[in-house]
Amino acid sequence: MSVPQVLQAEEEKQARLAREKAKKVEEANISWDNVQAMIEADSLLAERLQEREQEELTVEEKARLFVELVDPKPRSIP
Repeated sequence: MSVPQVLQAEEEKQARLAREKAKKVEEANISWDNVQAMIEADSLLAERLQEREQEELTVEEKARLFVELVDPKPRSIP
């Protein structure tokens, strides 16, 4: 091989390596974006579940208070 051919082969090799590295970086970024999306989705789900749980407790508390109001039996203080 002549010097220009060696230089051309080296440039092609460097370009190929740069493309491979860029592809790996892009794949890693996509993977990281997926992780971030999953974390956000989990956070939103936890938030919704907590809201529902608090609503249920509120409904249960209201029902208990209503029963106490309607129930004519005197209650002893513990």
